[in-house]
Amino acid sequence: MIGIVVVSHSRALANAVVALATEMVPPESRPVVAVAAGLDAVTFGTDASAIAEAITEVDSPDGVLVFLDLGSAVLSSEMALEFLDPDVARHVRLTTATLVEGLVAAMVTASTGATLDTVDREARSGLAGKAQHLGGDEGTRSAGEPDDSRPTGTDSGTTLEFRHILTNPHGLHARPAAAVVSVLSDLAADVRLRNATRGRGPARADSVVQISTLDLRQGDELVALASGPDAGAALDRLRDLAAQSFGDEQSTGSDVAASPTLAASVTAAVATLPQPQAARDTRPGAPQAELDRFDAARRRVDEHLAALAAHPGPAVSSVAPGIFAAQRAMLSDRSLLKSIRRDVEAGSSAAQAIAACCAEQASRFEALSDAYLQERAQDLRQITRLLTLALDDRTLGATLPDTPHVLAGRELDAATAAVLDPASTLVVVTSASGRSGHGAILAAAAGIPLITGIPEAEGWEPGTVVTVHPDGSVEV
Repeated sequence: MIGIVVVSHSRALANAVVALATEMVPPESRPVVAVAAGLDAVTFGTDASAIAEAITEVDSPDGVLVFLDLGSAVLSSEMALEFLDPDVARHVRLTTATLVEGLVAAMVTASTGATLDTVDREARSGLAGKAQHLGGDEGTRSAGEPDDSRPTGTDSGTTLEFRHILTNPHGLHARPAAAVVSVLSDLAADVRLRNATRGRGPARADSVVQISTLDLRQGDELVALASGPDAGAALDRLRDLAAQSFGDEQSTGSDVAASPTLAASVTAAVATLPQPQAARDTRPGAPQAELDRFDAARRRVDEHLAALAAHPGPAVSSVAPGIFAAQRAMLSDRSLLKSIRRDVEAGSSAAQAIAACCAEQASRFEALSDAYLQERAQDLRQITRLLTLALDDRTLGATLPDTPHVLAGRELDAATAAVLDPASTLVVVTSASGRSGHGAILAAAAGIPLITGIPEAEGWEPGTVVTVHPDGSVEV
């Protein structure tokens, strides 16, 4: 893997740019980066000997790429090459790429093990996304490269673009977003998506949450920009996926749970829906120990969701595998994992970080204007509940009576709905009013009536006898 050096007049500026760029790739995949900036921590300037030391520090047989800010940074770097052993200097390249966009592109490309030529080329085309968005073409290609930003299916060395008008009735929600993440996961490409119709984005194409919260709806224009060695292949796969409605052929207006109606009034004792759980112990331990606890909990929840996707109960409809695949993708979402790691390393316990970071992600869904997409926040609340249970080594599955009952509480999530038996769960009553959550969709698939928007349902004690009427009214 190549080494990277950042030369700047300001040490603070260089450190900040490096911190931004390194966030783009996981620690285990990052190239080695050294900073040669400022005459000291506060004095502006460049020092040829410091640059030579930085190059020596990151020297690699694959080469070293040097980023420069302006003016004397170029002269000092050229002088630094004269200080080096000729065998080292021979594979050092001073790039004309921009410091911010170029370094980000280089970091992502270098993490794939790309050659010095490829990394430099991608760095120099780092401005392509900005130029295309703002209507310019400056910086999108280097001398001798073709002026072609359209997908070609090959590594053209430029940022490639694909546009598509969404036909999905519910847009690019969690399930199709998970399909996007999945089809691109094995490619060496940096793909960013944008909602050109609503001016949202760009969002990373490896994050279900970021894609889902672009608020891409039916009729909106999706713009995908890809760079890196597999950029063309990535857009070819996106084009194929778009032709299949992003794997969401089953998603129609009926996904907004067409709950069966009660044929007659039902009187039965209440059983309560699983509620959000508070962790038994939120005292933070050593950061690595907390991260290990989180990783173990995440693996356990992932196995639980995989099992639910294959559960033989009546709620397992044609959409259930997609629902739980989307939730598993959320559980492993890059942006969520990064924020939890950040909080733990800053001193939070795993339980505190999970609660805070999942709530932050859920709020992004709740802020959307589309009611269908808003209810994807329910998936994050379910993930929070399951992770908290797993941290405490508690049972993840819902425990419900096998005698006839009315199931009541705040909301019905998919993990609970997947195991309901219509022979015992006669009707579900929730205080939440939404009917397009994944739990509601699975309950409808199982033929279980769902009554929503009953505020008092959240406070009913187990065993309370209630009567639910076909018109949706309830008597206690």
